[in-house]
Amino acid sequence: MFGTNSSNRGAFLEATREAREERAAERRRDEAAVKVQAAVRGWLLRCSLHKQIREKFDELLGVEQGSFDQPPSLPPALDVFVEVTRFIKIFRLDKDNKRFEIFTRYLLASMDSENMKLNYVACGMNKELTLQWIQHMKDILIIACKLLESLQAEHTAPQAVSHFYSL
Repeated sequence: MFGTNSSNRGAFLEATREAREERAAERRRDEAAVKVQAAVRGWLLRCSLHKQIREKFDELLGVEQGSFDQPPSLPPALDVFVEVTRFIKIFRLDKDNKRFEIFTRYLLASMDSENMKLNYVACGMNKELTLQWIQHMKDILIIACKLLESLQAEHTAPQAVSHFYSL
């Protein structure tokens, strides 16, 4: 009588332990699935954000090299400053080389502008933006140095001259 009861009790405890372990394993699987989903969603969101920043940059500054020959085509410097600040954070040397060249051409063209709202350097004279502008210029110079470092002697002369002119 006692032997049967203890074997039932042992089987019951064993089944309870297995059920507890199964629930714990299922909980770990669910947590792992949530972590994977969060990582994928974060990556997709970052890709989407990078695409939006690049599209906004292209919309504001254009994708053509010669788009800054005429001063009336210059966008307001403060708008460019905000977008380029966002763009610099996601800059990739292999993907955004042309965009950086377009920006440097804009920067040079804006220096010739008489209108302070179109002059990029005027952003640095704004009291609220001075420190941010200084850091922004440092970031731009770092990228310019990386681009100069990546230039190789095998490049054709006009391309190298174009890079040096724009930087």
